[in-house]
Amino acid sequence: MRTLHDLRDEMLAVARGTRPVPPVQSVTNGEAVSGLPGVLTSASKALTQLVTAEIPETISHLTKITERTKINETKT
Repeated sequence: MRTLHDLRDEMLAVARGTRPVPPVQSVTNGEAVSGLPGVLTSASKALTQLVTAEIPETISHLTKITERTKINETKT
C-alpha cells in the first residue's frame, strides 16, 4: 500500500512535468488512489506547480499570486 507521502511526491512530479500522468485506477479493498494525478484538472495542476515554485507562506499570499479572490475559484 502506498503512503500519503508517496502520493504527494507523485502528484508534485506530475505537476512539475517530470513524471507522466498515471492511468486512473479504481480503488478496491481500501488501497491508495494511485491514479489521482490523472484526474486533476489543468487548473489544479497549474496551481500545484505554482505552489511548488513559489511556496507561499499563507493562503492570503497564495490568493495574491494567483490573482484569485478565493483559492477554490478560477480566475475569470
